Amino acid sequence: MKQKLKNLYKLYPKPRPPCFATRSGQASALSPNQGFTIIEVVISLLIVAAGLVIYSSSANSVILNRNTRHQEIALRIAVTKIDDLRTTPFASLPASGSFTDPLLSSLPSGQANLTVSDLNSKTKQITVAVSWQESGSNPSHTVSLNTLITQGGLGQ
Repeated sequence: MKQKLKNLYKLYPKPRPPCFATRSGQASALSPNQGFTIIEVVISLLIVAAGLVIYSSSANSVILNRNTRHQEIALRIAVTKIDDLRTTPFASLPASGSFTDPLLSSLPSGQANLTVSDLNSKTKQITVAVSWQESGSNPSHTVSLNTLITQGGLGQ
């Protein structure tokens, strides 16, 4: 039996690990699990790069979503104030200055200002500006709406 195995090994020798020349010129044997191939390194770098791109875009989308929400709140405050002023009698329009709104507390450092200027004796220009300061942002953001209100206009 042992003789048959020896003959079998002679016919089918055990495969050797791959060999290549080193810098010193001598052959070196590598085991199949030693080191990474260039394809494995490139694929892993691509996976890491894709992960970083996804993380970066999701972080930016959170910031843009917050800014859009604040803009929408500021616009809602300004539109509400303009609508209130349009139903106010011409002689009772308020003077320029700041005003309050319950939604202002939803904006970081939110402020609302009203500017009333006379264009002529029967027309006033109204400007409503709502400003807020994002955390970590130097310039403040402002939503501003203008309208003209005339004596005898819109149900007066």
